[in-house]
Amino acid sequence: MFKNYLNTALRNLWRNRLFSIINVFGLALGLTVTIIILLYVQNEMSYDKFHENSDRIYRVLRVSQIDNSGYDIGVTSGPYGPALVNDFPGTAKDFTRVMPGNGLVTVGERAFIEDKFYFADANFFDVFSYTLAVGDPATALANPNNVILTKEMARKYFGDSDPMGQLLRVDNRYEFTVSGIMNDPPGRSHIDFDFLAALSIFQSSSWFSNWWNNSMLTYVLIDTPAEAAQVASQSDIFMDKYFAEDFARTGNRVGITLQPLNEIYFHKDVRYDFALHGDKNSVYIFFAIAIFIMLIACMNYMNLTTARASRRAREIGVRKVLGAFRSRLVFQFLAESFLMTFMAIVAAMAAVELILPLF
Repeated sequence: MFKNYLNTALRNLWRNRLFSIINVFGLALGLTVTIIILLYVQNEMSYDKFHENSDRIYRVLRVSQIDNSGYDIGVTSGPYGPALVNDFPGTAKDFTRVMPGNGLVTVGERAFIEDKFYFADANFFDVFSYTLAVGDPATALANPNNVILTKEMARKYFGDSDPMGQLLRVDNRYEFTVSGIMNDPPGRSHIDFDFLAALSIFQSSSWFSNWWNNSMLTYVLIDTPAEAAQVASQSDIFMDKYFAEDFARTGNRVGITLQPLNEIYFHKDVRYDFALHGDKNSVYIFFAIAIFIMLIACMNYMNLTTARASRRAREIGVRKVLGAFRSRLVFQFLAESFLMTFMAIVAAMAAVELILPLF
């Protein structure tokens, strides 16, 4: 029975192939555009979701004022992380710091200016869920002269040869040994680096322990939002402990606040920020556009099908005279619609596979 309906549907579609092509193409085009937009929306909303500790990671922001209006500052100095863990034992479980940078990277005769040469603490992989294809994340940044490369950078500088243990120079000043190769992350992150070197190389520098230095992104691990709010509520006490003399001398105060990891990407109103950011309003607009395009494609499909229905009135009449039941006529038309919709979905998925790499 079903085979008969299917064969009849195929014959009808072939008999009216121009109409069928227009209808399938219109629906497939709408589906293609909708799927691509929704994939973009999904990608934007997935930033930093792949980290195992995503609900426990908070970025430390400094809070300053200008013209009696407060604003957040994305960068902090080296002492913030250790001080928070020391002053809030049991609440601030751990910390890690990331310092964005750039420089001239030289390997043999190859030399390129790299804008994503970052530095991080040795426990970076304990806080964030990046993984290594080669190397041990527990020790990859233990040595002050260690550096980790992404797969792309490993190919760029070392080609098909094994980069592990190889040397590279930065700014003709620092020499690093390759200690690990990154896996491609399973999702997107606001931290975007090509190289990750050991931050401890600067441990002895005077600026590293200067509270007023502005060079690092500081992250702390706190189990619950309630505990994070408790730390933030005591920020004045924390800051007075280390800045009381500076506040008295300058007459200006600086505070801190904790920003949940999942809010970083869409929170653009942070000054001196090295993090990647997106626009949540744009994401909502694109989502609405996707729904609107899908509705237009469906309405177009229904209008064309309705316009064609009047041309098949004679067929319906003949079938009724020959004893066809209403339910079977309905099923026949539904079979044709299902077939065209299935063809449109297949065409849309194929188009998405072709377009997505370019997109």
